[in-house]
Amino acid sequence: MRGNIHETIGLTDVRPRYDAVVIGAGPAGCGVAACLADRGASVLLIESNPNAARRFAGEWIHPEGARVLREHGLLAGLANPVKTRGFVVCANDGLDPIRLDYPDGHTGFACEHETLVTHLRQRVKRLPRVEYIEGVRGRALDADAVELLGRRGPSKRIVAERVVVAGGRSARNADTRGTRRQVPISSMAGLLVTDAELPVDGFGHVILGGPGPVLAYRIDERRIRLCIDVPRGVGRGPHTPEWIWETFAEVLPPSLRIGVRNALSREALSWAANAFRPRCYQTASGVALVGDAAGVFHPLTAMGITMSLLDAEALAAAPSLDAY
Repeated sequence: MRGNIHETIGLTDVRPRYDAVVIGAGPAGCGVAACLADRGASVLLIESNPNAARRFAGEWIHPEGARVLREHGLLAGLANPVKTRGFVVCANDGLDPIRLDYPDGHTGFACEHETLVTHLRQRVKRLPRVEYIEGVRGRALDADAVELLGRRGPSKRIVAERVVVAGGRSARNADTRGTRRQVPISSMAGLLVTDAELPVDGFGHVILGGPGPVLAYRIDERRIRLCIDVPRGVGRGPHTPEWIWETFAEVLPPSLRIGVRNALSREALSWAANAFRPRCYQTASGVALVGDAAGVFHPLTAMGITMSLLDAEALAAAPSLDAY
């Protein structure tokens, strides 16, 4: 620790016992660590691959997710988040877009995924009861023990009153009772568009009329994120930038088309697989699951990060795992 700032610790600095060990330091893991620490728990937060935050992933936080971050001190200092007020549905049916405001004037925000996760990690590792380690893999042995595996050298066993897996939908430790089959839905193409405009400022836009819906939202003053849903079995051959343009251009709002055309000519598409898996909050051995490790919805609901943070809040407040 330097002054009041905790640095990332090394494997030799890890203590043999904590109140809680959290595997995965994305939004879900950072949220769990902060919520538990605020209730007096000592927490070890583990991230095996810090560079994974650079991937195409969630960037929209609904008002309830923003509330959790704000109440636990994780939102302060985030550079230039885009305030969001709800959604607009562009049905391409000749009628005006349907505006769906958040109730009672509440607002959420949008922020580039890597920027958000980097900020959350910096905030949470400064909390006095949280220790953060990265570059090692945490493997849940059972409900009260975790094995830390570094790149070299022997492993280390940690004992905790509570073990939490927050490593996303592909988490190695998220096996449950064998009842949750993950169902593939579609593929999602991510594209960043610069210097374009959305029809209604401050809103996410759900654009219909193509083979799948498109979600468009601003992540900073210059850039708009497009999330283009391509259902399974649509089209033959590779879904190239030219195929995306030919398939979706006509349904895009006019204020976006030139920017999308330019972005497709110079930017690489980011792809992610979409799936559905019913939610389950613990493994057979009693390990708690939060966020996408607990279950996966279609990303166009924009619920992923918000659900993760609400999971974190509920887990920290629950008197037992069954109550959670």
